Amino acid sequence: MELKEIVWKEYKIKDIVKYGKSKNIPAKNRVFGKYEFWQGGTSNSGYHNEYNNLGKSITISGGGSSGYVHWQENKFWGSCHVLYSFDETKLPTKFLYHVLKWNEHYFKLMSTGTAITHFNKWQLDSYKIKLPDLENSNSLKLMNQVIEKLDNITNSIIESKNVINQFQNSYNGILKKYFE
Repeated sequence: MELKEIVWKEYKIKDIVKYGKSKNIPAKNRVFGKYEFWQGGTSNSGYHNEYNNLGKSITISGGGSSGYVHWQENKFWGSCHVLYSFDETKLPTKFLYHVLKWNEHYFKLMSTGTAITHFNKWQLDSYKIKLPDLENSNSLKLMNQVIEKLDNITNSIIESKNVINQFQNSYNGILKKYFE
């Protein structure tokens, strides 16, 4: 299947997503556990003993590093914008994640505020993205091919970062041994 064979359409995000559970728990009320706690920012803000989302979903920071798009593979507690595809058989959530990640810079630009920026659900709902026609069965095949390619690249990036970290640790170990 060729990319040029696919018809692309514009969709408002509110028409193609379901929102997951999102509830803040103040840090003093969290009970340390194995589930990541996502609030706002580029990484989790701690751990909690309960989850309110099953994973395989998208989070978008609403405050702090507002507009940051992240893929959640595992169960987690979300107090940010949590999104899923409206229908996995037409639009895999992982594909939607890659499209939203590509648009992340726009979400950051749309954020409001000065010291601590905010990105609101209404801003997200009205945002339009281009996707393969969701009624065309060939579109799903294309989306799954794209997911596979991007996942392979992502895994290679992670492996490369791990190797770099190992070299950095060795370098630091040698410096410490000889110069401390």
